[in-house]
Amino acid sequence: MEMDDDFEICHCYEVTRGELIKAIRDKELKTLEEVMDETEVGTMCGGCIPDVEDILAEIWG
Repeated sequence: MEMDDDFEICHCYEVTRGELIKAIRDKELKTLEEVMDETEVGTMCGGCIPDVEDILAEIWG
């Protein structure tokens, strides 16, 4: 599924794809655990974790 930057990745914390990408790049977050610690994304229900992992792979390979 194609997601634009306004797509809400984490519904629990209302974080968009664009906001998440910016945080990952700006803070050089390389792992799911780093993203979770820094942004709280994925820490409530966990439903967004597969999308977060996909974004990390897209950014860092």
